[in-house]
Amino acid sequence: MSQTGTQLERRITPTGRRQASTGAAVVCRGVTKTFGDGETQVHALRGVDLEAPYGEMSLLVGPSGCGKTTLLSVLAGILEPTDGSVTVLGQPLNELRGQELVRFRGQNIGFIFQQYNLLPALTAAENAAIPLLIQGWPRRKAVARAKELLDAVGVGARAHALPSQLSGGQQQRVAIARALVHEPRLIICDEPTSALDGDTGHVIMEIIRRVGVGPDRAVIVVTHDNRVFEFGDRIIHMNDGRIVRTETNGLGETKGSVDTTPVSETLIEEAKQSRGSLS
Repeated sequence: MSQTGTQLERRITPTGRRQASTGAAVVCRGVTKTFGDGETQVHALRGVDLEAPYGEMSLLVGPSGCGKTTLLSVLAGILEPTDGSVTVLGQPLNELRGQELVRFRGQNIGFIFQQYNLLPALTAAENAAIPLLIQGWPRRKAVARAKELLDAVGVGARAHALPSQLSGGQQQRVAIARALVHEPRLIICDEPTSALDGDTGHVIMEIIRRVGVGPDRAVIVVTHDNRVFEFGDRIIHMNDGRIVRTETNGLGETKGSVDTTPVSETLIEEAKQSRGSLS
């Protein structure tokens, strides 16, 4: 494990405790999604039933074109299902419209993409601060908060660099900081390691698992990369728009009275303690 991965695994003294959330962070029932009409009609999802529990990382796997990314977009409220129901963090998405849905996503969901989607004219810190700026934080305060997250995921020294000045692994760490800076309870990842070499991909998955999986949080990852299957609590196999089977890795689910310190606070404190132990 890399130095950063090791640092992120170090335990800190909890600053708060409460009962873990129970049940599933995401529940789908009979979800279908159809594109087009007539002879050009495509059935991307064909009656998907899915549960993604709190305290777990769920991996969506399957061949290209099987509906994984479409399902991810439906779970995130980006696409509306043709039929069926989707409940995220206890909220039925079909009850939200327009700005209500945008606000729900902005407050509760963090996104990590295959291609990073960093704005080329903004620094790493400015990119990571975007969710806070959207929520109306003062720019100076938002960027300062983002710098703390960048430091915690190991790229604090590159806070003022433009995306073109960063390696692929560094850009993905900036994307992770951006996904976490507003304290989301659901993190959705679309092929987060496919553009990375094996070692860097493992480090990225270590960070995502460490910071995203918690008693009142969940992570859902679409991936073709079987090198990272070990990080999933459950592996959900899709084919032709359907879930065909689910495997569990038995990594363990956090239950009961547990540390629910906000993820960014935990990361920042761990990074500080790690630096202190090395000085």
